[in-house]
Amino acid sequence: MIDAYFRSILSAVRASPVVQSHDMTFDKRGPSAGYVRGVVFCADESQLHFREFVNTQARVERFTYVYHYQAADGAMIFR
Repeated sequence: MIDAYFRSILSAVRASPVVQSHDMTFDKRGPSAGYVRGVVFCADESQLHFREFVNTQARVERFTYVYHYQAADGAMIFR
């Protein structure tokens, strides 16, 4: 279950035309729970930094999450 969620994130990032590269780490914490963190580097040199701790047993439930999007010059766009 968590493996499918991890694959869906990776697939979405790889399919995006604005993504230039990415660096992600997936940590399985059981059959339905896991932790993912990463940075997505966009073609305009902006960056999305994120972390999620999720459980996918009944549905995708995010216990903790952080999203930080910044412009090429490091200025925060949203957090």
